[in-house]
Amino acid sequence: MKPTLSHIVFCLDYYLPYQWWAEKVFGKLVEKLIADEVTVSIITTKHTQTVPDKEQIWWATIYRVWHKRTSWFFCWWRKARKIFTWLMKQKNQPQLIHTSTIAVPIIAWCLGKWANIPVTLTVHELFGALWKKAYPRSHRLYRWYEKFLCTIHFDTIVTVSTFTYKSVLQHNPSSPIERIYNGIDQKFSTISKWWVWSHDQPLKVLYFGHCWFSKWIDEYLTALPTIAEQYPRTQFIFSLLPSKNTSRIIKKLKCLQKQYTIHLHQNLPQEKLFQQIDDCHAIIVPSLSEWFGLAAAEASATKKILITTQFGALPEVVFWKVIFLDDHSTQSFLNARKKLIHNSYTTIPKKIFDRSICYQDYKTLRKNLLSKK
Repeated sequence: MKPTLSHIVFCLDYYLPYQWWAEKVFGKLVEKLIADEVTVSIITTKHTQTVPDKEQIWWATIYRVWHKRTSWFFCWWRKARKIFTWLMKQKNQPQLIHTSTIAVPIIAWCLGKWANIPVTLTVHELFGALWKKAYPRSHRLYRWYEKFLCTIHFDTIVTVSTFTYKSVLQHNPSSPIERIYNGIDQKFSTISKWWVWSHDQPLKVLYFGHCWFSKWIDEYLTALPTIAEQYPRTQFIFSLLPSKNTSRIIKKLKCLQKQYTIHLHQNLPQEKLFQQIDDCHAIIVPSLSEWFGLAAAEASATKKILITTQFGALPEVVFWKVIFLDDHSTQSFLNARKKLIHNSYTTIPKKIFDRSICYQDYKTLRKNLLSKK
């Protein structure tokens, strides 16, 4: 009889209520595990002082051990091992560790070796040459560290797209690699209002997501005045999630609001975000690099016209009616707006990224790992 999972430990850079896309994915995986009555322990960072050091949510216990993910270099091992030692003394001992890029996988790997239990790594990001733009002074260290992570022998490396699969394979051809697509919230597919724009109404374009450099938001804001001048009936709507650059971007947007029709929202509850999406004509989600592209896949599910880029895994996951930007120039954004007005887009067949399928794929993976022990 194959062993069943009764206790899993997640070692993650961040966890809810931190609101990036990876946290949403892991949050839903944990919900499914709890529903299956699996004990879950989460070792992560205390990203803000308002969250408790330890939190119990049904069968899940969250241990927040430091204030930012880079701190693990100095003291995560000591604190993580202390927690893990206590967990190993319990009757229901951990059977598996699940970790994710980019700061904590080495800690997770060491804990797995120490306890002799399997460790699964999910690769959600591989920046490669983009590290130079993000961290000009220390990009070589980050790039080396990223390559090093891919060469460590984890029991399984999970990649979230074929693009990511191939990227990891370049660093470590002999590593046991699986591809498991992330699941998206199926509520996005219930947004069904289809707008056909006419010249007697404003054109509402929604940008939603984070403000990091890779999301092309700086380039979009640079192009915004020219777009507004050539297409004066445009309404620019922004629904932003918090990130390092959010305050700077908001400052820019508030300056632009003095001249142009800009609606700015931050960290909206899901229902209000759905209302915004329902009321817009198109969604813009550009990016320099994506390993799955959760925001773009969610935008595709709404059956709104999507304006995006062709980098990374984006062409792999987007569908419905899509307008691809050529580059980050103002002219490229203008061309996209012209295509939007004239309904000139690429139609891509529907793709399914279901959370239940994602969970079942992880469940099968875990069963296979446990049966080998």
